[in-house]
Amino acid sequence: MSNTPKTGESYLKTYAMLKKFTLLFALMVSLFGSAQDKPLSYSEVIQVEGKNQAEIYGGLRLWVATAFVNGKAVTQMEDATTGTLILRALFIFKKGGIYSAYQGKIDYTLKLQSKDGRFRVEMSGLTHENDPGNAPDCSLGLITTAEKSGKGGINKGAHNKIWREIKNKSAEHFAEIVTSLKSLDNFNAEAEEDW
Repeated sequence: MSNTPKTGESYLKTYAMLKKFTLLFALMVSLFGSAQDKPLSYSEVIQVEGKNQAEIYGGLRLWVATAFVNGKAVTQMEDATTGTLILRALFIFKKGGIYSAYQGKIDYTLKLQSKDGRFRVEMSGLTHENDPGNAPDCSLGLITTAEKSGKGGINKGAHNKIWREIKNKSAEHFAEIVTSLKSLDNFNAEAEEDW
């Protein structure tokens, strides 16, 4: 090691290197932190003994037509070959009192995939949008697995409370969908015209 005193140029190089290292470290921490918060989704596989893909797909199409006010309006894609239905639906999120600014809807995608003897239901892309005319800050957007909403400001506590409620309501809504699908017993490849 040299006992030569460091020059100003040497300090600048060290400072620049330290600054780059700090920036890189901060970037890695923020990427690592945000990578853990994934969009909230639910999925379940339901067994249907003795039915083939076409029969299950037919039953799922019938379920869509009866479970939604307008089955055609919510259906985004139908593929009989792969046994896949993709729906874009919503449920109403009601709030009153001091939290009425959060009242609105939760939009989501529902994907139904059938195979021989089973089908899978997946709910994803849950997005909260409050009613028009309510404070735009109270629309929480895409719901993720994060514990807190990520929105700050004066309403941070309220945002986080509603965030948890939305996640609970979403889980309840998915459970209702699964219960409804498990009760299906009319699996036919083609619509019955014999009546």
